[in-house]
Amino acid sequence: MGRFTALLTVVATAALVVPAAARAVYVNQTVFYDGFDAWSSLKCGYGDAGWTYCDYGGGVIVRETDCDGHTAACTGNVPYNGSYHLKFENHDSPPPGLAKNIDLSGCNKVYVSFAWAKFGLDSENGEHGTFRIDNGTKSVLALDTGSGTAIYSFQEYELKALGVIPSSSVWFVLTSKCDGGNDEFYVDEFKVECEVPQCGDGLCDALESCASCAQDCAVPEGPSQWNCGDLIDNDCDGKIDCSDSDCTSEPGCVPEFTSFSFEGTTSLMNVNWNTEYGGTSVKVECTLNGAQQCLPYPYAGQPGGGSCSIASPAYVMTPDGSLPHTVANTLFCAAYDASSPTQRTEKTVQFYPVSIEVAVPTSMNAVVGESQNLQISVKNNGTLSDTYDISVVSTNPTLLDVSNGEQTSQLLGTNDVQQLYSGLTLLATGQTATANVVVSSSAQPSIQFSTPVSVKGTEKSLPEFGVLGLLQIIAAAALLASFLF
Repeated sequence: MGRFTALLTVVATAALVVPAAARAVYVNQTVFYDGFDAWSSLKCGYGDAGWTYCDYGGGVIVRETDCDGHTAACTGNVPYNGSYHLKFENHDSPPPGLAKNIDLSGCNKVYVSFAWAKFGLDSENGEHGTFRIDNGTKSVLALDTGSGTAIYSFQEYELKALGVIPSSSVWFVLTSKCDGGNDEFYVDEFKVECEVPQCGDGLCDALESCASCAQDCAVPEGPSQWNCGDLIDNDCDGKIDCSDSDCTSEPGCVPEFTSFSFEGTTSLMNVNWNTEYGGTSVKVECTLNGAQQCLPYPYAGQPGGGSCSIASPAYVMTPDGSLPHTVANTLFCAAYDASSPTQRTEKTVQFYPVSIEVAVPTSMNAVVGESQNLQISVKNNGTLSDTYDISVVSTNPTLLDVSNGEQTSQLLGTNDVQQLYSGLTLLATGQTATANVVVSSSAQPSIQFSTPVSVKGTEKSLPEFGVLGLLQIIAAAALLASFLF
């Protein structure tokens, strides 16, 4: 074996073991065909043949069984194929003619073919037949028959070769200018074919989809091979991303509450939230104390902000024993996708419709005969806006006098605080007196806070007598000293 022959053998052997890249297989599908057999004898009588429009102008566009004896155009004076063909005749100027509009956006290539013939088209009058293709951005005159006579010939065009890209709206238009007499343009066997990927070749071509070829485009491996946020129906089951039950356990495919709040009065409760979710829609259901629904129920919308409300909310206003609040009420909300209601995020909040927090000293010192301010700090820890009645009562009015003992707070919202003051005056030296402080809710009067305040009398120190008092003490001491000495 020569050196050159051996080299060729090595190269050829190596070429055999290189795997060929997988290529899509394409097939042609007929998307429109007219052999003109279904036309009536009327002008433009295409009936159910499927043309978009036909305008014969001042001449004729009509089905014929022969060529008016013009064997120079039609062999044997018969159509190109079958029993009928189409005749354009007697047009002084090209009318709109015969046209078909087709959606060819799913085609890799498009082939249009037809047979045509002409008879007696005069050159001095510019008589001719034409065929034009237009996709909305480019218009191409594919055929101009010119004048004269010509026997039937078959013509085929591929749109991309003409620079026309298949789109969702492609026009095919046949016209003629034949000004009278025996001037004729014939057309037969008009067909448009679309080259599409062959379903079943194992490749999901760019022109294929779940709708056109689930066999090739489905990804059966499961969520590990999918992107559950690509807006594609990967397994061709009609559900996209998080709406597909196969994706519900993936991150981002369970609706999450990113914020949540509520507020209420005795007549209305409002619940507000924001949700984050990889799907296109989310539902939220909320109930108060397991029974009363928050409307709309369920709320349905896109991920993001949402709200619902409860008219005349049925709060449980029972006091929690001796504590200054009601028993706990429960607001429950769940966010989910309607296609997978078991994959959900739940939010449970316990709250007190009425809850009082009071800060007041339990004991204080007072100078006999002088009023001391008792500060009472009231805070609303409840959900409901509320006012509070404050009562300060002396247990022994002969020892302790109370001023401004009955007051009502401002309307306080949740977490609002107000300071209120009552005056306490001790009436006897060396005594300890008590005042009872009671704060009750206007929304639920049985919810109360109460505590005793002990008030103890004190003697004045020298600074407490002031300058005049101090001078009086000095004078009294001097007078006393004169008597003694």
